[in-house]
Amino acid sequence: MCFSMGMRSNDDVVNALKEAAEGIPTWVVGDASHAGKVADAVHSGYLAAMEII
Repeated sequence: MCFSMGMRSNDDVVNALKEAAEGIPTWVVGDASHAGKVADAVHSGYLAAMEII
């Protein structure tokens, strides 16, 4: 049996963490920013890491 579900990011936790960071630079990567494929999530994580270093 196979089910197809819609994809939607849930940014409630992300917004709470950004508020708690109080000005500390933060990056949202992967499905937290928008629902997508694993390769897109890995790429957005890589880009965030390149900004940090």
